Order: sequence, then C-alpha cells, then structure tokens
Amino acid sequence: MWRKILNRTVPILTRPEEIVKNERVLYAGNHYLSVPIIDCQNGAIKNINVVSLSNKALVELKGEANLFTLHFYQEGKEIEIEKIDVSKEQYYLPRLDFFLKGGIRVTGRIFTDLKEKGLIYSFESSEEIEISLFFDLKDVCLLRFDSYKIDTKKIIKRDKWLGNPLINIFSSGVSLALAFDGDKDFEVDDFKGKQTLNL
Repeated sequence: MWRKILNRTVPILTRPEEIVKNERVLYAGNHYLSVPIIDCQNGAIKNINVVSLSNKALVELKGEANLFTLHFYQEGKEIEIEKIDVSKEQYYLPRLDFFLKGGIRVTGRIFTDLKEKGLIYSFESSEEIEISLFFDLKDVCLLRFDSYKIDTKKIIKRDKWLGNPLINIFSSGVSLALAFDGDKDFEVDDFKGKQTLNL
C-alpha cells in the first residue's frame, strides 16, 4: 500500500535493513529441522535450522556464503549451469531442474522425511556425471526472535561403523552431530585437519 504525502509517494510499510533485494527461494522442513533458503540461482542450501528444546530455540548452521554448494563435473571438468527451473512437487517438495552446458539435464529434489531427523538431496541426470556438494560450516547461531552467534567447537572425523564423515558440534549450551551418506558411489575428499567437506 502506498500513500501520497505532499506530492511524494512513500510506502506505509517498513522494511528490515537486511532485506535489500527480492529473490525467489525454495524451502523444506519437518518437525526436527528446516531448510529455509534454497537458492533458485544455483541450488545451494544457505543454512539449516535444527530444533533445540533445551534452548527453546532453533540452532542455525550456516556457511560464509552457503552451507552446501553444488558443483557438476564430467571427466574431471566442471560443467556450467546455464539455467534452472524451480517448482514444488505435490505442492511442497522442492524440485530444481538444472540445464547444464552441453545439453545435460539434472533434476534435484530435497526431501525432509517427517519420520527422520535429516534431509536428502537427490539427483537424476540425463548423462553420467559427478555431482559434488561442498559443505562449509562457518557459524552456529541460536535463533530466538533474533540470531545470536555462539562459540562452538567443530570436529570432523570418520564414523566408527560406516566410515562416512561426521561433524561433532558442541559448546556449553549446544551439542549435536551431522552425519553424511550417499549412494554406492559416494566419496569424500580427504578432510584431515580441514573444517570443510567436499562430498
């Protein structure tokens, strides 16, 4: 709504300072976690929020730019994304159709099963390619009306039974772990001494 005041048109509603542009995003979630911002320009997941009953808040995990960033490769060379079409299947499942250089088409879907405390980013490709998710956990925050950064220790190691990467996040008020898995060709770059993962 707009109002004319002294020959000037000004908006009645205010806008928070952090909102500087209007971009379309997708989102997903269940009773345990939410994926509030899925970037429609590149398929990246900006952050994940996890319910913390002990803190009566959400624990926000976020990266410097993104928490998860997608990369596509064929024969060792990165493939450029030319276009992305986004939609919601069954009115709520985020779907991203990636049109890559060379006519390759990839369909990505993000599932947050109501019975699971996690999410699945699944892909179907028209050709055999490699898909990499770069994981970069920069900050851990508590969300309760506002975002409060908390000091945490992060340790990346291999799971004792499956050998997959596992991130332990702990502080005086927050303790949680993230485990990663994939299909039969799932691989992880060496992460010894690193704070990031290339899945």
